[in-house]
Amino acid sequence: MENSKNNYIIIGLALVFLFLSACGKKDNNNDDLLLSESNNVKTVKTSSATEKITDNNYSSETVTEDESLRPVIVTVLEKGSPSQGALASVNNCAEQPTIWSAKTDKKGIAKILIPAKQDPFRVTAMKDNFAMVSYKTNRLIAGATPIYVELNLNEQGIIITANLIADKEIYENETSARIIPANDAGWKSVNATILCKCENNKIIFPPIKKGLKKLRIKVKTKGLAEAFSDYFDTTDGENKIVDVKFLTGVKLDGKIVESDGQIITNFFLKATPCGEFQKMVNRDILMKI
Repeated sequence: MENSKNNYIIIGLALVFLFLSACGKKDNNNDDLLLSESNNVKTVKTSSATEKITDNNYSSETVTEDESLRPVIVTVLEKGSPSQGALASVNNCAEQPTIWSAKTDKKGIAKILIPAKQDPFRVTAMKDNFAMVSYKTNRLIAGATPIYVELNLNEQGIIITANLIADKEIYENETSARIIPANDAGWKSVNATILCKCENNKIIFPPIKKGLKKLRIKVKTKGLAEAFSDYFDTTDGENKIVDVKFLTGVKLDGKIVESDGQIITNFFLKATPCGEFQKMVNRDILMKI
């Protein structure tokens, strides 16, 4: 009887020890990275790239054997419900951006692989007439650790159409355009408005949110100087056609020489816009693109 009682005591102490050990154990599979949340954007703590995600919200396989790539798992919702067929994209935030994209499955999930060293980057969701929603990451730990982002589409968007005007033919297959915000904070609403599809001298951008101010359209095309529209906004909630007028461009050709006539082979040349073209360019905005 005494031996039996001692056995119970020993077993009890062992269970307590195991419990305390489990409570004090640190989970090293998770990085200490928890990004912020807003009404339409929710990001989830990153998880080890070597484990499978079996959470109810993320049933997709996230393991990648290529350590040079980072999976970005995007869940897109339509007013709180999974959105199938939405376009999820990742943009590297450069002036001439690289964009990775994928369509969401029936659970509203898209998996996009990007370079593991890419930081920052912006994740965007678009579908039909919903205003695009995006989230920008920053100061991520380099590596193949998956990132989870949840984006909720819940607002009717405003469609902006650029009407291109020029004195000569516009090469539609070699034309690109984007909407530029008034300040850095505005990029979250228009960052994915980057298009190369031009038809009948018109470019139709994906829907953006209502209430934006001091937007401009920037257009590049072959054989013409870069052009900017006048300022416009979306405060009235109406779709808009915005004119973008090109000025005939010229190519500068020549050489730089010293006072004694010797040719300089290594130099930096900067052209500053003047006159009518200067009115079309906001230098502060150009510096932030």
